[in-house]
Amino acid sequence: MMKLLFVGSVAAALLLGSARQTEKSKLERATPNAKRLKPGRFRYRTLVNGKDAGNSDISVRETGSGQFAFRNPVSGQFSQRWEAIATGTFVPISAKLTFGDGANGPTGFALRYQGGRVTGFATKRGSGGTGDRLQIDAEITPDTVDQRIDWAAAMSEELAAGREFAFRVFDPYAGSSRVTGHVEGTEPVRVPAGAFTGVRVVYRIEKAGGPETYQVLTNAEGPRMMLKEEFPNGAVTELVEAKE
Repeated sequence: MMKLLFVGSVAAALLLGSARQTEKSKLERATPNAKRLKPGRFRYRTLVNGKDAGNSDISVRETGSGQFAFRNPVSGQFSQRWEAIATGTFVPISAKLTFGDGANGPTGFALRYQGGRVTGFATKRGSGGTGDRLQIDAEITPDTVDQRIDWAAAMSEELAAGREFAFRVFDPYAGSSRVTGHVEGTEPVRVPAGAFTGVRVVYRIEKAGGPETYQVLTNAEGPRMMLKEEFPNGAVTELVEAKE
């Protein structure tokens, strides 16, 4: 198909370029704003194929310097702890992952973002933080979000139904990946924490190993909190309790 288009007339080439520009214009540069999020602690349960797979306890807080700190100790099948610090517009500052239930478990990776680059290290994937350390030093684009908090960035967008957005995420194992997403309309959401009117945000990460689609549901009114997340592997997290 591409060869046929390229050998066609100049007019056809111009039409193709115009169509591509129209398609591109639908995707707006991401404008996430962490101040739209509800600060506090949020306890979740994780289900895999409808069965309990553990719990997570996400905290969101604004620091004295205007940065936002996200932390999440995860217990059960996916036992780990991660933290990420970013600006109010989700410009990444640092990220860290450790394995196990305790705070001093083996470190999976530690990243520092500064001056358009990300540096740090990551242990070999699948080693549980005990493998050889691989050094990381890579250039990143200005629209990069640390992948630990892609869900928070996505639901911090303007939640107008039909709105499309794009940004990039960085992960020490997958590298830099493009993200495209859109906002769907409101829908009823029932989770252990209660019943809500929610907004569904769907985003797709174009990883080198294949695309991954995530769906996040947040409350339609008031400061936003994640009510539910649906993962590409079939896992689902649901809000159990929210605390200030």
